[in-house]
Amino acid sequence: MTNNISTTLTFSMRMQEETIRVARQLFVAQFPTEDFDADVWDMRSLIYRPGIVRVRRLHFMRLNIPDSPLPKQYAQLIKSWIVLDGKSLADRYVKLRLGCFFWEVLLQRRLDKAEDVLWERLTLEDLCQTEAVLLTTTSATTAYKLGTRLKTFADFLATRRICPFLHFTLQIPNTATQQRHISQEREGIPTHLPTYKALEALADVYHLHAKEPQDRLRIAALALLVVSGFRAGELLTLPFECEVEEMYRGKTRYGLRYYREKSRGGHQMLAIRWLTSIGAELAQKAV
Repeated sequence: MTNNISTTLTFSMRMQEETIRVARQLFVAQFPTEDFDADVWDMRSLIYRPGIVRVRRLHFMRLNIPDSPLPKQYAQLIKSWIVLDGKSLADRYVKLRLGCFFWEVLLQRRLDKAEDVLWERLTLEDLCQTEAVLLTTTSATTAYKLGTRLKTFADFLATRRICPFLHFTLQIPNTATQQRHISQEREGIPTHLPTYKALEALADVYHLHAKEPQDRLRIAALALLVVSGFRAGELLTLPFECEVEEMYRGKTRYGLRYYREKSRGGHQMLAIRWLTSIGAELAQKAV
């Protein structure tokens, strides 16, 4: 029995070392000026819309103890997860935050004995207790975001045979904004969409009242928001050459090229928002 446990520990450690080695190589290729082992990573190279993304650096510190770094071996595995499963900068930040919560739960459950935190001995109860902590210490939306990363991290470790498969099922409900809006509509609560009167008033301002250059600029921006459905950040980051025209099924169609505020992987991606004929006419004047 002792030999089996020893073999499991040794194999898990080898898999951890291999995972960290691969992540370290990828990190150097992605961030040649950064140090994988540093307690703080400068992630500003991932930012392509400075006015929107607030995260600048990732601090691998203990939760609510800013001067105390996470243990090196633990931090290296969290870093490897962030690098190998890296998406947007915001996603990397949420992963790190989950890692900080997870460490405190693991440490508490092992009576503050850091040497007893072994991945090969990770249990389903560790995950469930972490989920409970998230529910009691963060908002419902934040708890769901962190909870999904908790499951992702457990799967990340298990698929690399660092810890056993634990078949963890997240119990935190998803309270996404869209679902809240649907519930509000069912209950008769007004939504945030503009009324017809508001749109008519904007049309009057556009055609009759906005005369000064600064007023024309503001009302043109509002007109683009109405006809395109852009997010505010997408409107503010429109490229200089944003207008697109092409032939489609024998007809000319018009669209606006823009940077997607939410894109898979968090990379800078250009897309085209095609407009109806009426929307195109108004957008051309506004641009």
